[in-house]
Amino acid sequence: MKKYLIILLAIFTFSCSEILFEHTQPKNAERLKTIPNDLWGFYKNGNDTLLISEYNFQFRSSLSIVDKIDFDLRNEDFQLLNKNNYYYLNIHKKEDDYSGWIVIRFNKNGKELKFNFIEEINDNLTFNNPVKIIKDEKGKISAYILSSDSFAQYEEILNSTEPKTFLKR
Repeated sequence: MKKYLIILLAIFTFSCSEILFEHTQPKNAERLKTIPNDLWGFYKNGNDTLLISEYNFQFRSSLSIVDKIDFDLRNEDFQLLNKNNYYYLNIHKKEDDYSGWIVIRFNKNGKELKFNFIEEINDNLTFNNPVKIIKDEKGKISAYILSSDSFAQYEEILNSTEPKTFLKR
């Protein structure tokens, strides 16, 4: 599972802090077993590339630590959900003392794929009724584990983030 954390670092430049959910999100969304045809293709963001096919998101980073990363929807640790014109890539993360689902939202507009995510938990960020708060050895919050009840608040925060945009070639 550590491999997937490195994947997330490479794709979305995540910091050490993260927001996870107890269950895949959003609830009552349609789970897709395959990736819709209109998403298939080759995308670029600078030197980073993303190849999307029937079951896979294949990412190649310009960073030297990662050559190729493959999110395969046939693996239960990756789920793609669709709701309200957004796609939600849910990635299951398992650590020794906690587990949960990282949720990355994206949408397609013409040749653009726009990914929204929270890069870092800052001191001003709080959630109503978190299930669990994980702190590091210095007492700093390193992760929130949230219930479905907090998803609307999470979406509001995503709406205020600058998306990472990949262009179809």
